[in-house]
Amino acid sequence: MSNQESQPEPFRGDPPSTDDLLENLEQCQAKIDECYQIYLHNEKKKSAELEKKLAEALKMIKKLEALKIVMEHNHEQAITPQSTPAESTAGNICP
Repeated sequence: MSNQESQPEPFRGDPPSTDDLLENLEQCQAKIDECYQIYLHNEKKKSAELEKKLAEALKMIKKLEALKIVMEHNHEQAITPQSTPAESTAGNICP
């Protein structure tokens, strides 16, 4: 690529006025602000959805922890020998 090809063409016609440049700058800034507000709105929406899912997950974890405690308790009762009615009355002598 030669040096001439890489350089931009010289400006043709009258250069834009300062007022035109300022107006263009204001329009660009307004468009940037609009895009940023849309971005913020979308991020807040995503954040709210994630917080809702997190709250649901925490509720489910608490339910699972409670279920685990109940199951452990039931397991302990199942392995603990319980006396039968005959054993519990064996020491009692009826008059």
